[in-house]
Amino acid sequence: MANADFGAPFIQGLPLLGRSPVKWAKATLTSFAAFADPAVQGRFVKQNLGGFQEMAKYGVPVGDVEFFAAMEEGRGLPMGKILSFLPTDEGSKFLGMTMSDAALGTARKMEKGRAVAKETQQQTLGRFQASYGMFLARARLEMWQGMKGSWTQSGREGNTLAELGAHIRNMTGGLDSKALGVGATQREFESSWIAFSPRLLRSTLALVSDALRFVPAEGMKYAGKGSGATMRQKEAARSLGQLLGGVHLLYATTAVGAGYAKGHSKERIANDLMEGLNP
Repeated sequence: MANADFGAPFIQGLPLLGRSPVKWAKATLTSFAAFADPAVQGRFVKQNLGGFQEMAKYGVPVGDVEFFAAMEEGRGLPMGKILSFLPTDEGSKFLGMTMSDAALGTARKMEKGRAVAKETQQQTLGRFQASYGMFLARARLEMWQGMKGSWTQSGREGNTLAELGAHIRNMTGGLDSKALGVGATQREFESSWIAFSPRLLRSTLALVSDALRFVPAEGMKYAGKGSGATMRQKEAARSLGQLLGGVHLLYATTAVGAGYAKGHSKERIANDLMEGLNP
């Protein structure tokens, strides 16, 4: 149930929505196409292989989603494990020989149920997984291609492709905790309680941290005591600023429109607006 949704655009893709709604929309539409046809992601990667190979050099994953790790053998909650207890065809025959023909018939029905259940899992959670992966793949490629030129030409510190890769990972929940030196035991333990996604949490914290460092770094520069914010800090602050600005503008527009539609006075609308914007 936790995975059967189209949440990627509003979870891993939320910072991109504020930064570039057009790129976000392209990735979202493609993710729906991947749900209808899971082979879409494979074709997309093949068509843009050069871009994905370049991103891979700087640690940007294609479309890995931690949310579905529990479906893998030996990890998380074994949702499909119950299928392994249903007998195979050989087991059905053995059960029939040792017990009775009635048991054989029942066991063979269970074998068919095993196949149907496995196919059902592939056609439900498997399609949602393809949708999540496709969104991340398209979003990361769009960001990489759209930002690479301006990023490397910037005169700011950290204008390297490695830093761009780190920024894209933070923007899309792709910060690899394994690469940070976090042990396998700790990663598995974290996966059981941090919303099934320590990678997403770490990425979000890193993005916010970069954004918060932007203002003091720029202040020190104007005071003549530093080189200013890095390219990554600047882009993180810009991304979160656009996201928060868009969220508040959307709320304010809706509140004012609803107030006028209900015939409220300007004073009441202003009071309601200020109350609603109060953190």
